[in-house]
Amino acid sequence: MSDAEIEELARSGKKIAAIKAYRERHRCGLKEAKDAIDGFLHGGPVLAPLRRTDLNQSATSGQIDALIRGGQKIEAIKLYRELHGDGLKESKEAVEARARDLGIAGKSGCMALPLGLLAVVSLWVALIMGHR
Repeated sequence: MSDAEIEELARSGKKIAAIKAYRERHRCGLKEAKDAIDGFLHGGPVLAPLRRTDLNQSATSGQIDALIRGGQKIEAIKLYRELHGDGLKESKEAVEARARDLGIAGKSGCMALPLGLLAVVSLWVALIMGHR
């Protein structure tokens, strides 16, 4: 759908459809699309959001990489959103893809540590019981 068609949707009172179409066309977050359509309805042009550089080539990728390596995925997503202006879903996907590129497991879950400790204790008990 073209920007002109999106503008026509907005003009005809189909604001939600216009926002949805804008998001699909410009691959941006909900807030960015809503702001663009609201701006248009208040007399401004419908502007395409700035396309950001790929995370791997970004000047700030080192900061995001450090957060990912430090296990601070949520902070990495927040920083990515702030720097790139993408929506939550797009930012989460970008950070998860970068974590995979760095060889860092995606979802360890909150049970990873307890299960690991349980395995170590079980092995220890088995070794002790085997020596009796």
